[in-house]
Amino acid sequence: MIRTLTNVSSHLGSLGLRRATWLSVIFFTGISLVLAGRTLYTAPDDENYIAYFEGTNFTFLGGWWSYVLEEPLWASYAPIMGGIFGSEPAMRITIFFSVFIFLVGSGKLTRGAWIFVLLVFILDDVFATQMYYNQIRQGFALSIFFGMVALGLSPFLGAVMASTIHTSFLFVIPCAIAAHIVKRSNIRLIAVLLAAIASVYYINTLIDTIDFGRRNYELTGKLNIFFYVLVTLKYGSIFAILKYKFPDEQEDFWFRFSLIFTIFALCLTLIHEAMGRLLYLADALITILIGLHLKRNRTKIGALVWMLFLLAISINEGRKNGFGLDSWFGRWALILT
Repeated sequence: MIRTLTNVSSHLGSLGLRRATWLSVIFFTGISLVLAGRTLYTAPDDENYIAYFEGTNFTFLGGWWSYVLEEPLWASYAPIMGGIFGSEPAMRITIFFSVFIFLVGSGKLTRGAWIFVLLVFILDDVFATQMYYNQIRQGFALSIFFGMVALGLSPFLGAVMASTIHTSFLFVIPCAIAAHIVKRSNIRLIAVLLAAIASVYYINTLIDTIDFGRRNYELTGKLNIFFYVLVTLKYGSIFAILKYKFPDEQEDFWFRFSLIFTIFALCLTLIHEAMGRLLYLADALITILIGLHLKRNRTKIGALVWMLFLLAISINEGRKNGFGLDSWFGRWALILT
């Protein structure tokens, strides 16, 4: 009798899992098609990306460093895809698979918290309406990173591969290494965080000696105090809510990985506001972190706080520019029409 009940329970559980899996695939495919099928030339960088797929928007500098900076995998991928499918279809294919891989990879990494992942993808103004709408190359790199990690490869290898598509992942590489080094040692974690903060000074001095080609930034910090207060509340509240000892090694790793990278990225924004794009990746890491623990009551509070912050930020940014086409609301209107 007990064995029969166990078998029935197991069968019902597997049916529920299959149903949830197929439901997630349907939703993930739908949102991928929506973003891939949007009207082109509505996003600020659409013309640049069309030029990439036409093979006319690459800058090659002298020396080995330029090979790293100019994203060699992207430099090969875009013109090949454009040559096979045409520039516009290639761009749509890239958007579709980027979105789909991100959602599927995130769903697997969060052990099935796909509804939360989907909601964050829609609500967070750095995902659907930014990296997978305007800054497509960074979104593509993020998808490759999550896809590789979801397949069981190390975050270090994923970050190395992603850095050949978008240079922002060069900053993820040392953080992935550091997260493995510190593991469950709080003393080593504090030492790594202090080292990350101190390294920003060195990076600021080194950055003046590098030829960035198309990335000719005037390296002065322009982000105001309100920005730092807001992001400190946004990220600090999540880490404070989630902070406790994790019995699971993967959960512990993601907490330390997310914390190290977020603090490192925030410090880098002091060099130049363009470094704020690193925080897009911080949002992605924290989404995985929350999703991993979503079955815990404490984390459910954190998830609600996180989504409220995302919604409040989108409303505030939209209010500042009259909810125009460059806001979260305006971009969704462009995507859906």
